[in-house]
Amino acid sequence: MIFTFHFNKSLNVEKFAKHASHYISHYFDREITYHLYINKYKLACQILANENPTNERQIKFEILEVERNDEGHIVGGKTIMPLVNNTFKDISYITQYYQSDRYGMLSANSTDYILEFIYNITKILNKIEKLSAFI
Repeated sequence: MIFTFHFNKSLNVEKFAKHASHYISHYFDREITYHLYINKYKLACQILANENPTNERQIKFEILEVERNDEGHIVGGKTIMPLVNNTFKDISYITQYYQSDRYGMLSANSTDYILEFIYNITKILNKIEKLSAFI
């Protein structure tokens, strides 16, 4: 299952949190993917299937920089490699989950922890976006 949320104007995650809380806690046996767009960034979170609801869930994620046309439509993008990217390499909250350049991995056994992690990453991306406007 793939779901998409856009946070272009504000970082109101209430609708996402309600949706994700339900799906993550009820569908252990299915892979759930969220594409979260935060202005010029995309956070792709893949919550892997797990047959046993008492075990940890594995979350694979990547951060992309999206390119938009004049109307705001996405026309392209590129994967950000936080371990070598100057903007991200000193943000330990993100880089601690990366073993390779492209994907980060996280293990969690609680829906609340997964949601908190995703929310924290979206906040970081939103702050980076706002700071880059001043540079």
